[in-house]
Amino acid sequence: MPLFKGKEPRKDSGTGYRGVSKYYTRKKEIRYRAWITVNGKRYYKVGFVTAEEAYYKGRLGLEKKYLPKT
Repeated sequence: MPLFKGKEPRKDSGTGYRGVSKYYTRKKEIRYRAWITVNGKRYYKVGFVTAEEAYYKGRLGLEKKYLPKT
């Protein structure tokens, strides 16, 4: 089984980016969070205004930090 399934989003993705999801703040504002799961543990970065920002500034940073170097 591969450690990492790739960069393509799932067909049912609401944001169009893998590892990015939408949530609402307490003030009912839409924000995006980036997440990654490594060895059963999930890591997040939250508070992004756009899905694109969450992917490029959040998700890719998490990949660089937590995925093993090959």
